[in-house]
Amino acid sequence: MNSYQRELVEKNHDLIYSFMYKQGIKKVDFDDYYGYVAESMCKAAATFDESRNYKFSTYAYCVMDNDLKLLKRDSYTQKRKANHYTCSYEQIIEDNKYTDILKDNNNFEEYMISLLSFQEIMNTLNNKERLILQKMIDGKTQKEIAFDEGVTYQYISAVLKRAKAKIVREMMCM
Repeated sequence: MNSYQRELVEKNHDLIYSFMYKQGIKKVDFDDYYGYVAESMCKAAATFDESRNYKFSTYAYCVMDNDLKLLKRDSYTQKRKANHYTCSYEQIIEDNKYTDILKDNNNFEEYMISLLSFQEIMNTLNNKERLILQKMIDGKTQKEIAFDEGVTYQYISAVLKRAKAKIVREMMCM
């Protein structure tokens, strides 16, 4: 972005908050949507044309609104897609990933049930929670993740705490 575009974004930064408020985005989901909406604001600054006699705020609001609709549509269609993790005894296994488990049918069934349950639980987490949890699984510390993501250690801790609460809640429901 050039300096003019950066200035547009900085002057209209509060538009992000008012947009999210008008869209009914709850404070709990605020962090999840903020980055996406801020990115839309930057996209609006990059494509804004003063010669069309629109205010930047009007144009940016439309771009943010369209991008948010696309995000919601995409997340809705992902929920409607068939579960591609279905497995049966007739399925041909092309690699040796499950062959040691298949020797004992009880272990295979338990393994597949736990794998599907884990994936259902992970689907309840939002993208940021999944990303941070994956980095923790990969062996990074909370401070390293905070540095990578450009946020504070406390923010990472809060996201992990929220993710843990969701996981516990989902496990209790099973």
